[in-house]
Amino acid sequence: MPVPGIPSAPILLVFLTAALTPFRQVSAPRTKNGEKPASGGRSETVRAFLDRVHRALVSPEAPRKPVAFQASVRLSHRGPEGQIDIDAEIAFQAPDRLRTVLEEGDRRITRTFDRGRYWMQNGKEVFELQGKTYAKDRASVRRDLALASLLLRYLRPAEALAGLEELRGPSPVLLRQGRRGARKTLRIQGIAADGGRHPLVLSPGHRGPVGIRAWFVEEDLRLLQVELRPLDPKTRKPAGPREVLRFHRHARKSGILIPVEISVLHPDPEGRLRLSQRVLVRNFDLNPPLSPEIFRKPR
Repeated sequence: MPVPGIPSAPILLVFLTAALTPFRQVSAPRTKNGEKPASGGRSETVRAFLDRVHRALVSPEAPRKPVAFQASVRLSHRGPEGQIDIDAEIAFQAPDRLRTVLEEGDRRITRTFDRGRYWMQNGKEVFELQGKTYAKDRASVRRDLALASLLLRYLRPAEALAGLEELRGPSPVLLRQGRRGARKTLRIQGIAADGGRHPLVLSPGHRGPVGIRAWFVEEDLRLLQVELRPLDPKTRKPAGPREVLRFHRHARKSGILIPVEISVLHPDPEGRLRLSQRVLVRNFDLNPPLSPEIFRKPR
């Protein structure tokens, strides 16, 4: 059941997409993204590049098999009525346990999923998400569950990206982000054949392929920007609006370098990218000991 004042979009979607890496090749000298081809640069196979990304982002002490995570984030959402700040706590245990807690002012909403059972607590009221009334809530929880699983896969990016179709790069590109000036980056791109495993904010019903491209800072391979776009299943041409995430600061957590400040940009009616949300990742813990009790009916 949607709760007025708290956007149903997606703290989890925004946060988890940040773990993704990498779309259509750009041939024009300058694009709407503010990028242009960079001159020079060494030739490198995509596999070799992914190996370098993995070594830069994942330390030897990082868990080899991620099976769970716990995170706290703050989402600042810009809407028609101004800015809304929401604090969220997320816990996931693969393959099918999830808990999210949202707080905005004095309001607190808890949702849990435990092996097929959906629960929600709004204030003191606790109810199971059953029947047609809560169909959208169940769909939202299932999407969050898919995203949580996606995050675990992309924490080891070389292994996850190797599964994309039409994978290519790295291409040297000068990427301009507003007033920050141009940055030397390396871009990789590919296509995720199953859109259901890469949920989108602006195209929530899309189940076809998703074009993915990502820009990494050339000198240290930090992830700088990701773009996702739904593609037509037959032609693989754009079939919906692009969604862009920009990353401004990184920190090593549980042995993995992740973005901790994220801007979410969506196109306006004229196609210009506008800031929609900002996310601050306050804490991230990989493979923590999670009690099964936290995923059950809220109390």
